[in-house]
Amino acid sequence: MNFPDKRQNNKIAVFLVGAVGGVGGSAITALWAASGIWALVMLVFKKIPAALTRTDLLLAGSATAYVAANLLASALNGMKLVDFAILYPVFVFLFPWFIIPRLRLSTPDDLIGMLALGAGFCCILALPLAIYQSVVLHMRVEGGAGNAIPFGLICAVVGQLALLNTASPVAWRAILGCAGYLAALICLVLSETRGLLPVMLVGPVLVVTLFSDVRKRMANRWFLLAAALALLVLFFISGPIIARLMQFVSFVVSGQQEHSTAERLMLWRHAADLIAERPIFGFGMQHRQELIQQTGFGYSHFHNGFVTALVDSGLVGLLSLIALLAAPVVIAAKAFRAVLGRERLFVALTLVAVYVLGGMTNLIFWHDIYDNLFLWVATIVAASVPATDSNPALGRSEV
Repeated sequence: MNFPDKRQNNKIAVFLVGAVGGVGGSAITALWAASGIWALVMLVFKKIPAALTRTDLLLAGSATAYVAANLLASALNGMKLVDFAILYPVFVFLFPWFIIPRLRLSTPDDLIGMLALGAGFCCILALPLAIYQSVVLHMRVEGGAGNAIPFGLICAVVGQLALLNTASPVAWRAILGCAGYLAALICLVLSETRGLLPVMLVGPVLVVTLFSDVRKRMANRWFLLAAALALLVLFFISGPIIARLMQFVSFVVSGQQEHSTAERLMLWRHAADLIAERPIFGFGMQHRQELIQQTGFGYSHFHNGFVTALVDSGLVGLLSLIALLAAPVVIAAKAFRAVLGRERLFVALTLVAVYVLGGMTNLIFWHDIYDNLFLWVATIVAASVPATDSNPALGRSEV
């Protein structure tokens, strides 16, 4: 019996990252943990080269700075041994040091291509479950994520990465890309995650801007018919989210506060007072829950990822968060002229746009699906950049 080699294992892992989130949710976390531990073992026993390029160091270094900023803030705010039960998830941000060398055994097309292929299937696989939850169980759809908001994030990120397939010259890949995006849009609407719905415009705009072949296909009558049908489907299923959006419009126009907007404003006012009190290092992540409970709410975050970072770890934490979010885009921009430069930039911009724009009204990190989905996609972006004379591999390049 022949087992897959390392390169083939990489392709399978990256495909699964793209494909299983909608139905598996935290399967993305399990894949990241298992891949990181196994890559570390292989590095220790010199089964893979311990080499990273300069662009790899941008991601690994910024992720390490994010870990250090959060641990420092917690330590300065009376961190106890028991607090590690809350803080230990941040250590997954160190795994790019191990996983990037493993992924570098594969070609850029292995990584970007298989991620896009898996993404095409993700929400198509999740759609039957989403319809069942909505129609039969009459619940806010959460797919296999166990919560509607992380499910919405998966749909917004992976569903838009599916559009990368539309740039393929292979007809079935282009169809898969359109179907995957439409399924993601339907799943997102059914999840009622309204803060992420406008972000679904990012992928179409980017794919049309970056790929001329996609622009040519848009003139095709079958494409226009498919777009019209998609809009018709969305019209019939979007009642709940339209109702929530109208509540928000009413608040903007008349000042009449609907429930979730009023709560967010109360949280942000309280957060502003806390930030003013400790602007540099914040209060430490371990104290976040008790600070939120002072408002009478039981949320786990301040419904704004940047505000949450400021309360947790102050200006130091905010700057490290911004550096980490920027890293994939900087890497892709530096490697724009390398092989698959446009595809890599599309992936990076889509990922960061969803996290930044979605994070304005929700969390950014400190949830296993949020953390590990970002790390997977960002690491794939970094590892897909070829080592060249201008971007040399640093470290042990042989096993």
